Amino acid sequence: MNPAGISLQSVDAGYDHGHVLQGLSFSVEPGEMVALLGRNGSGKTTALKTIMGILRAQSGRIEFSDIDITDKATYKIAGLGIAYVPETRGIFASLSVHEHLTLVGAKSGWSLDRIYDTFPRLAERRSHRGSKLSGGEQQMLAIARALRMGPRLLILDEPTEGLAPVIVEEIATIIEGLKHEGMTMVIVEQNYAFAARIADRIHIIGRGRLRWSGTPAEFDADDEVRFTWLGI
Repeated sequence: MNPAGISLQSVDAGYDHGHVLQGLSFSVEPGEMVALLGRNGSGKTTALKTIMGILRAQSGRIEFSDIDITDKATYKIAGLGIAYVPETRGIFASLSVHEHLTLVGAKSGWSLDRIYDTFPRLAERRSHRGSKLSGGEQQMLAIARALRMGPRLLILDEPTEGLAPVIVEEIATIIEGLKHEGMTMVIVEQNYAFAARIADRIHIIGRGRLRWSGTPAEFDADDEVRFTWLGI
């Protein structure tokens, strides 16, 4: 599929205890890699869930490739070409790697051969059940499963959390390859060095609003922004 952009326009969303997103607005251009940064509880994961329709926006508008997806069901949003890899990964303990990858797929999606070429660890473990995979292998499988759908936009929530440095490097290489191919991506990440390395643009969310936006170089140079909104 061709890469597509997305925009959130004054979006409010939250849970039973109240609003989390407070008029959140940001955009991602086709083929752009954007990192969403912020403290815990700032609204990053809530924004991803709202894009996917897992949470309903209480007000505002979300557009994907000029289509209003604000009130669409999750399966319809996925059908338009948005693939979401949640922080929980969603790996089934009893299914093998190969079974995970053959459960999903689209004509425009990645072939199994391409998946196994890109993720050699998964090729080596294709018969292993999900419960036998390491955290890093589960993360690779979750990303590979999303690519089987041929996404126009790939959304990753905390893809490096809790992983060993050598696995983080492998995942970085995979994501940089997707970026080189022109995949539109949104990534939520607490590893700020990782995010700055791979992103074209950084959006900082604080208290449910967009607080800052700029390039990784501008992010590195702005001590006040990093301290105020990230505590670093």
